[in-house]
Amino acid sequence: MSHKRAGQPDGQALDSHGRVPPADTRLVRKRMAENIGHERRRAGLSQSELARASGVKRETIARLEAAQQEPRLITLVGFSFALRVPLHVFLVGLPEPGETND
Repeated sequence: MSHKRAGQPDGQALDSHGRVPPADTRLVRKRMAENIGHERRRAGLSQSELARASGVKRETIARLEAAQQEPRLITLVGFSFALRVPLHVFLVGLPEPGETND
């Protein structure tokens, strides 16, 4: 059952908790995976080197780059410092709120 809240865009259904559902998490994981891998390669680092520089396990980096896991904010902060890039570069290309993958 979908509900509509005052001020909510037309045609946007709410979930069972009355919230607008998030963007497709598979798409978010895929885009973030691409961004993480791109920035690591741009810096000329292997996954092991990024692991040492960021304090994140190499296995975790492999799962993130394969879009098998969603990164925690603190993980992205560690990558940001290790790769010397602003945090927002990992968010480039993510869907906007309410955007669907139709």
